[in-house]
Amino acid sequence: MDEMAKDNARGIGEAPSESSEREVKEMPEGFTNWVQTNAERIEKAKSLPYFIKDNQDKVDVALGRKAPVLTIKEKAAIRHSKRTQEQVNNIKKRWAEKKERDRKTTSNVKTVENNAIKEKHQNGFVMTEANTKTLANIHGFYNVDPKKYNESAIAGFNLVEFDNVVESICDEYKIKTVKTLTFQKGNNAILKYFGLTQEDEQFTLERSFKHDGEKRIVKHDLLTMPENMQGKGVTKKLFAEMFKQYEAMGIDEVRVLANINVGGYAWARYGFSCDIFDAYTIVENRKHVLTDDEYKNAISILDKHDKSKPFMMDELAETYYGKKLLKDKSVEWFGKINMHDKYQVEKTKNYFTRSNSRTI
Repeated sequence: MDEMAKDNARGIGEAPSESSEREVKEMPEGFTNWVQTNAERIEKAKSLPYFIKDNQDKVDVALGRKAPVLTIKEKAAIRHSKRTQEQVNNIKKRWAEKKERDRKTTSNVKTVENNAIKEKHQNGFVMTEANTKTLANIHGFYNVDPKKYNESAIAGFNLVEFDNVVESICDEYKIKTVKTLTFQKGNNAILKYFGLTQEDEQFTLERSFKHDGEKRIVKHDLLTMPENMQGKGVTKKLFAEMFKQYEAMGIDEVRVLANINVGGYAWARYGFSCDIFDAYTIVENRKHVLTDDEYKNAISILDKHDKSKPFMMDELAETYYGKKLLKDKSVEWFGKINMHDKYQVEKTKNYFTRSNSRTI
C-alpha cells in the first residue's frame, strides 16, 4: 500500500518522481516473442489493443524499429493524454497558485522600488506653494505644479537656487531669457532656457530628467552660448551648480552626447566616460591630425585600459595633443558620469575647482 500511495502522489504531482520498487524496466520475454510473432498483424491492424498502444516504444524495440524522435510538444501531448481529469485539475490549480505567488512577488518588488525612488526624491529641495509663487513672480517660471514637481524625476532639484546662478550670468552678458519647465509621461521633466543677446546671438540650455528603469537620469541635451561667453568659464560655473543639485537630489547618472564643435573636447575634461571602442574610433578617425608619435601614444593609452570598464575621456583630453584630437565638429561620443562612482565624481568636482585649467 505504501508503494501504491507513492505512485498516486507522483501521479498528481505531489511527490518527486523516483524509481518504484516494482517498476518494469524491461518487457517480459513472452511479450517480446508475441510481438515478433504477430508483427505482420500489428502492421496491418486498423485498431490496436491498449497494451500495444501504451507500449509503442517497447513494440518498436521488439520489432527492431528505430524509435522516432519526438518534439518537446509531442512528448508533452503524450504525457497529457495519459493524465486523469483529477491530475489535470490538480496541475491547473497549482499553476494558478504559482501565478498568484509571482504576481504578489512582482507587486512587492515594484513597491520596494517605488518607495526607494520616493525616498530618493525626498532628498534636497522640496517644491512648495511659496516657491512656485517666487518662481512665477521673480524668476519667470509660470504654472509650476508643486505636486507634479515633487513626484517627478526633477524632484529635489532646487530650481530657485539654480535659476539665480543662470540669471546672474545672463544679466552679466545682457541676455533676455524665456524659461520653461514641462512634465511628460512617466513623471519625466524637461528644463529649458532660451535667450538672445542685443546682437541676436543665442543662449540655450536644455536638461531632461527621467526615469530609466531603476535609475534616475539627467541628460544634458543642449548648451549653446554667444561667442563672447565662450572661454570665460561660464560652462564650468553652470555645470558646477547643476552637479551640486544632482548630488543633493540623488541622481544616479548624468548623460551627454558630446558634439557640436567644442563638445567632444569640453565634456571629456569634465570627467565623462565613454565606451572604450568609441574612443578607439575617434582616434582612428582623427589620425590624420596627429603625428605618428601622438597617434601611437593615444593608442597606447587605450590599449592599457581595462576593456570591461568605461573609458575616462579626460585621459585623452588632458594630453598635449588632446585639444586638436577632440575639438572638432566631426567628433561625437556618448558620455556618462556614474554618480555612484566616487572616483569619477571626485574627478569631476576637482575639475570645477582647478584654477590652472583652461576654461571653456
